[in-house]
Amino acid sequence: MQWQSVYKGPMHPCDIHHVKHKDSFRWKWRYTRADGSVKESSESYPLFYECVIAARQSGYEPLLKCA
Repeated sequence: MQWQSVYKGPMHPCDIHHVKHKDSFRWKWRYTRADGSVKESSESYPLFYECVIAARQSGYEPLLKCA
């Protein structure tokens, strides 16, 4: 099986962070530009991997660390 990229341009690095949501939390991606301004996902996602997929579809590559 071969994976194809949905986004056809250079990928920018981003981070994924949790945000408070009711009595729990959800996930958002965030990209900090060279000038210090921030672009953040308008939606929050209940699952981490859904946030990763949304970031990649928007042209951002999450910086993931393996434990």
